[in-house]
Amino acid sequence: MKNIAVLLIAAMFCNVGCAQHEEGGAGLTGQRLNCESDDILEILGRERGLSVTSSLFVDIRDLVKFKGDVFPEAESILFSLNEGKQKFFSEDINFDIKERSYLPYSKNRQVVPLEVFEAETRKKLSRNVFGIEMINCPIVDLDSSEATFQLRSLFSDEEGVRFRKFRVQTRLSDGEVLSVSIDGEDEDLNTTGIQMETSLVQRKVIIRDANGSILKIYPIDVGGFDEGVRNKSGTSLMTPVYNGAYLWRNLVIESRVRPNYFNRRPFLRISHDGDTWSPIGYHIQMSREMSRGFESHGCIRLREKDLYELYYLLTRGYRTKIPARMAYYLESEFDHPMPLRMNSYNTVSRPYRKGKDGLTVMERVYAIPPIEDLLVSPLGGELLLGSQ
Repeated sequence: MKNIAVLLIAAMFCNVGCAQHEEGGAGLTGQRLNCESDDILEILGRERGLSVTSSLFVDIRDLVKFKGDVFPEAESILFSLNEGKQKFFSEDINFDIKERSYLPYSKNRQVVPLEVFEAETRKKLSRNVFGIEMINCPIVDLDSSEATFQLRSLFSDEEGVRFRKFRVQTRLSDGEVLSVSIDGEDEDLNTTGIQMETSLVQRKVIIRDANGSILKIYPIDVGGFDEGVRNKSGTSLMTPVYNGAYLWRNLVIESRVRPNYFNRRPFLRISHDGDTWSPIGYHIQMSREMSRGFESHGCIRLREKDLYELYYLLTRGYRTKIPARMAYYLESEFDHPMPLRMNSYNTVSRPYRKGKDGLTVMERVYAIPPIEDLLVSPLGGELLLGSQ
């Protein structure tokens, strides 16, 4: 059973191509086990149903929410960091262990004035723990039956916004956290080059550093379908795939008020083809729970915690413009564990018309989204592998 536990935890977090090798230095000894082993994949599917590629670079709070039944260690690690936040961050830092709203309300339940809302939100976000992600395979010590994980967090305090790494040692038999320590020096966000990629069909955003290494993965809602109603040449998505897309700090709206569904949250407008700005952007999700579906009139929707984190990556990093490659498909196999909505979608209503709000009228279809039609459409054929 000890060997099974070792294989399971290694398979959970190992990159698909990582090879078995000895680890040394920094006071650690052990092995990173080969995740391509047939034996590991056999155990992986039969015993716990874990996914190799939907666990790394994902906020640990999402691992608790979407993988808590098969990876109880995640919750132990999360609570250990929260209980020790005075040591690992600071006593008065905001550390939400569950997904909560940043929106402040007055006592009479009326939305506070905009200037008050912005001041209170800035105050909270100035001392806040954003995402916390697992970033590589665990180091497994076969002799002591312990595993050591490496995590990375983006957080803000009086010294600025920066990344901090942690080393977490757990017991293989039950996942109990044995120790947590800060690992190395912090990396200031204003020295980190950020770039991003958005897959519309896979409904995910991948955040990378300047060297192309993955930092974070977000789930998203994207535009619904136009099944030959507006564009007669074939099936397309309401979210365009812009060439040379990027996010420009100067076009960010910190608290967009109108229309009211933006809910005073940031609006990150997409620019493309040089200096052309678009009406499409990244903004807050419209419903209480994200569906990870084909939902919008064209904009890309993020959960609040992801939207504010992306807002900080854009407004506090050293780049005033973040490259934001867009495609139907991305070649990266890493994904987020939130399930994709595949039983319904929004589509342009027939006949084509606009509502009183000036937006295209959409209707709900309760069927599998017509993704395959995108592949044969003249509008989508060049986007299979995410080429620009």
